[in-house]
Amino acid sequence: MSDLGLPAELLELLCRQVDPLAEVEVLLLLHRTPERAWRAEAAAAELRVDARTTARHLAALVAGRLLQSEDDPPAYRYAPASPSLHAAVEQLRVLYDTRPVSLVRLLYEGPSRAVRSFADAFRIRRAE
Repeated sequence: MSDLGLPAELLELLCRQVDPLAEVEVLLLLHRTPERAWRAEAAAAELRVDARTTARHLAALVAGRLLQSEDDPPAYRYAPASPSLHAAVEQLRVLYDTRPVSLVRLLYEGPSRAVRSFADAFRIRRAE
């Protein structure tokens, strides 16, 4: 698979937001159930993984503006900060469902420098 064949929004998400496959799976779980607020323990049980690691992934996804956190202890809900982030997650879901080996390869080999440069060209800059 040529990583340059992926949409810019998805490249940006993979380069900047989501890294390990476990984090992708947490994100997609919440994406599939946007009406539900998930606690780390419940998401971990659903995915059959460690709750502490899942809590770290959830916090990273909040920092990446893909989820919102509410209450104490926190519950997480899929809530991307922009339509382009939502579009990128949709593209990620399609890639995960249709080309999982390509996704795993891209996540673990890392996108090439050319892909990072290409994704940077589409990055929305925040006013400072």
